[in-house]
Amino acid sequence: MPKKARRGSARYGASRKAKRLQRAAAQPGLQPQAPVASSAASPSPRQARPERAAAPVPATNRGQYEYVRSDIRNIGILVGAVTVVLIVLAFVLR
Repeated sequence: MPKKARRGSARYGASRKAKRLQRAAAQPGLQPQAPVASSAASPSPRQARPERAAAPVPATNRGQYEYVRSDIRNIGILVGAVTVVLIVLAFVLR
């Protein structure tokens, strides 16, 4: 967190929390939640999030990026060749 953001959070954080609690108390049917103090001795158990299945990729989008694999392969070959040339030149020019 940037220093400027930490300064603002420290300066206005408590008043924002108080305003939020006041707004929650003013709305009918909503109970304000009291802040819970966390202690290192008794951590609260985390509830497991339900697993969601990934959405299937539509068949129309699969063909759009077929060139990416070949481009990445060519870039890898180029990077390897440049690395080998630099290593060879380092030993030759020594």
